[in-house]
Amino acid sequence: MLLPAIAAAQETVPTIPLAPLYIPPTSTERLNWVVQGTLSLPVLGVTAIDSAWSTRANWPQEWGRTASGFGKRFADDVAYGAISNAIEAGAGSLWGEDPRYRRVPERSTWRRVHHALMATVVAPRRDGKLAPAWARYGAIGTAIQIENTWLPPSARTPQSTAWRVADDLMWRAVSNVWDEFWPDVRRRLPAPAR
Repeated sequence: MLLPAIAAAQETVPTIPLAPLYIPPTSTERLNWVVQGTLSLPVLGVTAIDSAWSTRANWPQEWGRTASGFGKRFADDVAYGAISNAIEAGAGSLWGEDPRYRRVPERSTWRRVHHALMATVVAPRRDGKLAPAWARYGAIGTAIQIENTWLPPSARTPQSTAWRVADDLMWRAVSNVWDEFWPDVRRRLPAPAR
Protein backbone atom coordinates (compact mmCIF):
# COMPACT_ATOMS: atom_id res chain seq x y z
CA MET A 1 0.00 0.00 0.00
CA LEU A 2 2.80 2.45 0.84
CA LEU A 3 5.31 1.33 -1.80
CA PRO A 4 4.06 3.89 -4.39
CA ALA A 5 4.56 6.61 -1.79
CA ILE A 6 8.12 5.40 -1.16
CA ALA A 7 8.85 5.48 -4.88
CA ALA A 8 7.36 8.95 -5.22
CA ALA A 9 9.38 10.15 -2.22
CA GLN A 10 12.60 9.28 -4.01
CA GLU A 11 11.76 11.47 -6.99
CA THR A 12 10.34 14.65 -5.52
CA VAL A 13 9.17 15.38 -2.04
CA PRO A 14 6.49 18.06 -1.73
CA THR A 15 7.25 20.86 0.66
CA ILE A 16 4.79 20.66 3.54
CA PRO A 17 5.17 23.33 6.20
CA LEU A 18 5.93 21.61 9.50
CA ALA A 19 5.85 24.62 11.79
CA PRO A 20 6.62 28.32 11.63
CA LEU A 21 10.16 27.54 12.83
CA TYR A 22 11.58 24.05 12.58
CA ILE A 23 13.96 23.01 15.35
CA PRO A 24 15.87 19.73 14.86
CA PRO A 25 15.83 17.26 17.75
CA THR A 26 18.58 17.24 20.33
CA SER A 27 20.27 14.02 21.43
CA THR A 28 18.06 14.00 24.54
CA GLU A 29 14.91 14.41 22.41
CA ARG A 30 16.03 11.51 20.22
CA LEU A 31 16.56 9.33 23.30
CA ASN A 32 13.15 10.35 24.67
CA TRP A 33 11.58 9.47 21.31
CA VAL A 34 13.10 5.97 21.52
CA VAL A 35 11.93 5.43 25.11
CA GLN A 36 8.42 6.85 24.51
CA GLY A 37 8.06 4.85 21.28
CA THR A 38 9.00 1.66 23.11
CA LEU A 39 7.81 1.84 26.71
CA SER A 40 5.01 4.41 26.96
CA LEU A 41 1.64 3.13 28.18
CA PRO A 42 -0.14 3.69 24.86
CA VAL A 43 2.59 1.81 22.96
CA LEU A 44 2.58 -1.06 25.47
CA GLY A 45 -1.23 -1.16 25.30
CA VAL A 46 -1.24 -1.44 21.51
CA THR A 47 1.56 -4.03 21.75
CA ALA A 48 -0.55 -6.09 24.18
CA ILE A 49 -3.58 -5.92 21.86
CA ASP A 50 -1.43 -6.87 18.85
CA SER A 51 0.14 -9.75 20.82
CA ALA A 52 -3.31 -10.97 21.89
CA TRP A 53 -4.49 -10.84 18.28
CA SER A 54 -1.42 -12.77 17.10
CA THR A 55 -1.98 -15.32 19.87
CA ARG A 56 -5.58 -15.77 18.79
CA ALA A 57 -4.44 -16.16 15.15
CA ASN A 58 -1.60 -18.41 16.40
CA TRP A 59 1.13 -16.59 14.51
CA PRO A 60 3.81 -17.84 14.63
CA GLN A 61 2.37 -21.32 15.09
CA GLU A 62 5.38 -22.62 17.03
CA TRP A 63 4.52 -20.34 19.97
CA GLY A 64 0.99 -21.69 20.42
CA ARG A 65 -2.19 -20.14 21.79
CA THR A 66 -1.02 -20.09 25.40
CA ALA A 67 -0.04 -17.51 27.99
CA SER A 68 3.57 -18.39 27.25
CA GLY A 69 2.91 -17.78 23.53
CA PHE A 70 1.37 -14.41 24.34
CA GLY A 71 4.44 -13.55 26.45
CA LYS A 72 6.82 -14.47 23.63
CA ARG A 73 4.85 -12.37 21.15
CA PHE A 74 4.71 -9.41 23.53
CA ALA A 75 8.47 -9.64 24.25
CA ASP A 76 9.18 -9.97 20.52
CA ASP A 77 7.13 -6.85 19.70
CA VAL A 78 8.78 -4.79 22.46
CA ALA A 79 12.30 -5.94 21.50
CA TYR A 80 11.67 -5.27 17.79
CA GLY A 81 10.32 -1.79 18.58
CA ALA A 82 13.27 -0.93 20.82
CA ILE A 83 15.82 -2.10 18.24
CA SER A 84 14.09 -0.40 15.31
CA ASN A 85 13.58 2.89 17.17
CA ALA A 86 17.17 2.96 18.47
CA ILE A 87 18.58 2.32 14.99
CA GLU A 88 16.32 4.94 13.39
CA ALA A 89 17.17 7.61 15.96
CA GLY A 90 20.89 6.80 15.93
CA ALA A 91 21.40 6.43 12.18
CA GLY A 92 19.17 9.43 11.49
CA SER A 93 21.31 11.61 13.74
CA LEU A 94 24.25 11.10 11.35
CA TRP A 95 22.56 13.07 8.53
CA GLY A 96 19.98 14.97 10.56
CA GLU A 97 16.86 12.88 9.90
CA ASP A 98 14.17 13.69 12.47
CA PRO A 99 12.24 10.56 13.56
CA ARG A 100 9.49 12.49 15.33
CA TYR A 101 6.04 12.99 13.85
CA ARG A 102 5.12 16.67 13.54
CA ARG A 103 1.55 17.78 13.05
CA VAL A 104 0.84 19.94 10.02
CA PRO A 105 -0.66 23.42 10.50
CA GLU A 106 -3.38 22.80 7.88
CA ARG A 107 -7.12 22.98 8.36
CA SER A 108 -8.10 20.66 5.52
CA THR A 109 -8.71 17.10 6.73
CA TRP A 110 -7.51 15.63 3.44
CA ARG A 111 -4.21 17.56 3.56
CA ARG A 112 -3.67 16.47 7.16
CA VAL A 113 -4.31 12.81 6.29
CA HIS A 114 -1.99 13.15 3.28
CA HIS A 115 0.72 14.65 5.50
CA ALA A 116 0.33 11.84 8.08
CA LEU A 117 0.61 9.15 5.41
CA MET A 118 3.56 10.83 3.67
CA ALA A 119 5.34 11.17 7.03
CA THR A 120 5.46 7.38 7.09
CA VAL A 121 8.01 7.40 4.26
CA VAL A 122 9.61 10.86 4.49
CA ALA A 123 11.19 12.77 7.38
CA PRO A 124 12.52 16.28 7.92
CA ARG A 125 16.25 17.01 7.74
CA ARG A 126 18.16 19.60 9.80
CA ASP A 127 16.86 22.40 7.55
CA GLY A 128 13.24 21.24 7.97
CA LYS A 129 12.88 20.04 4.37
CA LEU A 130 11.38 16.60 3.82
CA ALA A 131 13.36 13.78 2.23
CA PRO A 132 13.10 9.98 2.10
CA ALA A 133 13.29 8.48 5.60
CA TRP A 134 16.42 6.43 4.91
CA ALA A 135 17.17 5.80 8.60
CA ARG A 136 13.63 4.44 9.04
CA TYR A 137 13.97 2.10 6.06
CA GLY A 138 17.35 0.88 7.29
CA ALA A 139 16.05 0.48 10.84
CA ILE A 140 13.10 -1.64 9.70
CA GLY A 141 15.30 -3.90 7.56
CA THR A 142 18.02 -4.27 10.18
CA ALA A 143 15.61 -4.82 13.08
CA ILE A 144 13.76 -7.49 11.10
CA GLN A 145 17.03 -9.29 10.35
CA ILE A 146 17.93 -9.18 14.05
CA GLU A 147 14.42 -10.34 14.97
CA ASN A 148 14.81 -13.28 12.58
CA THR A 149 17.55 -14.66 14.86
CA TRP A 150 15.00 -15.54 17.56
CA LEU A 151 11.80 -16.06 15.58
CA PRO A 152 10.72 -19.62 14.77
CA PRO A 153 11.17 -20.87 11.17
CA SER A 154 7.56 -20.19 10.05
CA ALA A 155 8.04 -16.47 10.76
CA ARG A 156 11.34 -16.18 8.86
CA THR A 157 10.07 -17.02 5.37
CA PRO A 158 10.34 -14.37 2.64
CA GLN A 159 6.54 -13.93 2.67
CA SER A 160 6.45 -13.49 6.47
CA THR A 161 9.36 -11.07 6.36
CA ALA A 162 7.69 -8.99 3.62
CA TRP A 163 4.47 -8.96 5.65
CA ARG A 164 6.36 -7.73 8.73
CA VAL A 165 7.87 -4.84 6.73
CA ALA A 166 4.40 -3.87 5.44
CA ASP A 167 2.94 -4.29 8.94
CA ASP A 168 5.55 -1.94 10.41
CA LEU A 169 4.85 0.76 7.81
CA MET A 170 1.08 0.31 8.22
CA TRP A 171 1.30 0.77 12.00
CA ARG A 172 3.48 3.85 11.54
CA ALA A 173 0.86 5.33 9.20
CA VAL A 174 -1.92 4.57 11.71
CA SER A 175 0.17 6.09 14.50
CA ASN A 176 0.79 9.25 12.44
CA VAL A 177 -2.92 9.68 11.69
CA TRP A 178 -3.65 9.17 15.40
CA ASP A 179 -1.00 11.74 16.40
CA GLU A 180 -2.39 14.21 13.85
CA PHE A 181 -6.04 14.06 14.93
CA TRP A 182 -6.12 12.86 18.56
CA PRO A 183 -5.29 16.29 20.09
CA ASP A 184 -8.31 17.78 18.27
CA VAL A 185 -10.58 14.93 19.37
CA ARG A 186 -9.35 15.17 22.98
CA ARG A 187 -10.11 18.91 23.09
CA ARG A 188 -13.72 18.20 22.06
CA LEU A 189 -14.30 15.56 24.74
CA PRO A 190 -16.17 16.67 27.85
CA ALA A 191 -14.02 17.35 30.87
CA PRO A 192 -14.04 14.50 33.43
CA ALA A 193 -16.27 15.00 36.46
CA ARG A 194 -14.46 15.73 39.71
